[in-house]
Amino acid sequence: MVLDGEFAAAVCDMLDAWKAWADNGGMRNADFDVLQTRQEVFAQASLLIALVKDATGAHEGTLSMDLQECLRMWRIVRLG
Repeated sequence: MVLDGEFAAAVCDMLDAWKAWADNGGMRNADFDVLQTRQEVFAQASLLIALVKDATGAHEGTLSMDLQECLRMWRIVRLG
């Protein structure tokens, strides 16, 4: 996406359309027709969403595990 501006614009346009579907309470027939003609871009936008979700989920999971470990160590260090 960084090197190809046209690709980035297409994916961002699809993500904007996706957000509009959610804001408007669903897809209209015209939206569905556009989606049928741009299936590849929709698949790429879906993959981007999945990657972002996976990255944030892994980060949050690691953070919670680190905090639990700090609490366990705090008891040992604090109480001697």
